[in-house]
Amino acid sequence: MDVSDPVLIALNSLAAGGLMVAGATKLVAPQPVRRALRELVTGHEIPVAAVKAFAVAEIVVAFAVLLPSTRVVAGYGLAALGLTFTIAGAAGRLRRSTVACGCLGGGDRALGLRNVLAGVAFLCVAGLNVATGSSDPDGWTAAPLAGAAATLLLCALTHRALMWRLLGPSPSR
Repeated sequence: MDVSDPVLIALNSLAAGGLMVAGATKLVAPQPVRRALRELVTGHEIPVAAVKAFAVAEIVVAFAVLLPSTRVVAGYGLAALGLTFTIAGAAGRLRRSTVACGCLGGGDRALGLRNVLAGVAFLCVAGLNVATGSSDPDGWTAAPLAGAAATLLLCALTHRALMWRLLGPSPSR
């Protein structure tokens, strides 16, 4: 095992956590992203299905980057997502966006510097994954899976009220 393996696992876990929260938020509430993109690309309506497909891609890449066997391929997906975040954030910053995008876990911030920084961070982690190549699975294989489980639990805890509203019993009418 190389000394850099735990560092790469930690960086991948952080990136996966960010992508999981971002993807889960877009799946549950795609409208803020649609409104923010409508402000940037006037005259074009982004379909809900497109936002949800992007969210699913974020979640798939998040899981894939945690597994040693898919880490390199996921690095390319992470680079694509990072580039998308960077471009959207830069466009929002240049056009002085004011509409909250709900990106990266919700909130009331518009597309801008936060998205650019997240995109650049994802690009850096993607570069490390691609540059280091694949590794043989060993005892550290359980660490990314434990990180993924912890991330899912954190997402569930953070958004428990929203999840209960969506998955709980429907109000009687």
